[in-house]
Amino acid sequence: MIGAVTLNVGLNLLLIPRYDFYGAAVAWLITNVVWFAAGMIIACRLLKLAVADFYKIFRVLISGALMGLAIWFTASRLVFFWLIPSAALVYVVAIILTRAYETSARNT
Repeated sequence: MIGAVTLNVGLNLLLIPRYDFYGAAVAWLITNVVWFAAGMIIACRLLKLAVADFYKIFRVLISGALMGLAIWFTASRLVFFWLIPSAALVYVVAIILTRAYETSARNT
């Protein structure tokens, strides 16, 4: 916890003066990604799980991040009516490309 706070404060001091609230957002994002990864590593060790089991989670997170980026870049260009279906399409394509969806899950 202290490491995450230190990282966040350091990144804020580095990024906010130059990039304003965008710097704060990037600092928050980096801190949370590092905090999440550290938590996953600790959970793997405590629960004696293989790190490979968490790759599935990361694939879904990557797909969600790609959908979020698609929304962010196209929100000002698309009408809201088209934004949601296009974001869903990006998410489904990302799930397929990252192979986060397993055909064995469909049969259960």
